[in-house]
Amino acid sequence: NEGHAGPFGYYFNFIRGERFGNWYWALPTGLFLLPFNDDEKRQRLSLFAYICSIGFLLILSTSATKIAWYDLPVYPLFALIITLTMLQLADYIAWGISFINVKAALIILIIIFSFQPVCEMIPLIGQGVSAYEKSFYTTSYYLRKKIQTGSQDLKNATFIDEGYTTLAWKP
Repeated sequence: NEGHAGPFGYYFNFIRGERFGNWYWALPTGLFLLPFNDDEKRQRLSLFAYICSIGFLLILSTSATKIAWYDLPVYPLFALIITLTMLQLADYIAWGISFINVKAALIILIIIFSFQPVCEMIPLIGQGVSAYEKSFYTTSYYLRKKIQTGSQDLKNATFIDEGYTTLAWKP
């Protein structure tokens, strides 16, 4: 186990708090709307994505080892669920507001729900690299700079690694 333990809800809390952020609301909303979906293909695809993602997370959650990246395979399924949820919401909007078609409703939904994350990211653009990234990727940055500038021949270069280090990061 090597100290990678966590409670049963480790992955569910991590998804809600760190990984999925503002889009987390769409997962329970899509599950609630699932029985009301008139399109059988979308309904079956949503149900399949829910069963696979929840089943996978339940298997991970019962495991003794909890590592942050073990949950990564569920995110394409979550993206599919959110896409299908947004399509269903766009259908409802287009049905309720006669002068808006489904495509326009979908564009409006995407703009509304992307506004906050984009506003949060704008201040981060151009801040550069964190101190952690600089220390972790020093050799990579050095090599990239030398290759891009062509300022040094790297054919006879020797790089010494002081040993393998593990990351002590816990979400």
